[in-house]
Amino acid sequence: MQSYIFRVLDALDIRFGPAHCELMWVDGEPVLIEAAARLSVGINSLLSGLCGGINQLDETANAILDPDLFLATLNDLPSLQRHAANLFLMPQRQGRLIRLNGIDEIRHLPTLHLMSVSAQHGDIIGRVASLVTLVGEDIQSIERDINAIRVLESDGIFEVEEGVPS
Repeated sequence: MQSYIFRVLDALDIRFGPAHCELMWVDGEPVLIEAAARLSVGINSLLSGLCGGINQLDETANAILDPDLFLATLNDLPSLQRHAANLFLMPQRQGRLIRLNGIDEIRHLPTLHLMSVSAQHGDIIGRVASLVTLVGEDIQSIERDINAIRVLESDGIFEVEEGVPS
């Protein structure tokens, strides 16, 4: 995977500085979703450090503010210690939010790291209404919690008023 990304960055003539790349694996082959000369920041940068020990934000800051430290750690590689997943919770229907269901169940999931529910009672909600971040030592525990969340989602986490235009 790393050699594939490096070839993509070379093709784009991105030789120095941070880059953000997204891949999907389809039938055992990489499919490029996005590649750009930019930082991957926000929760993804934090998760990179939490799961792998290194993140672009810190590395870029060190390159500018502490070049000696940056050069001393230039060959450090990430070491996968945890796994993470971001899930966007999507209402089955758009409309005015009446009630949130199953939020307490999500709060008690073993791998829950962060939950951000942007929709409040009375809000008109669209396609995405929340973000849930899961972190765990093993991928199976994250997959189990993803499945539990998707069941709650299909049961109707977001109960909306019918007939209200979005």
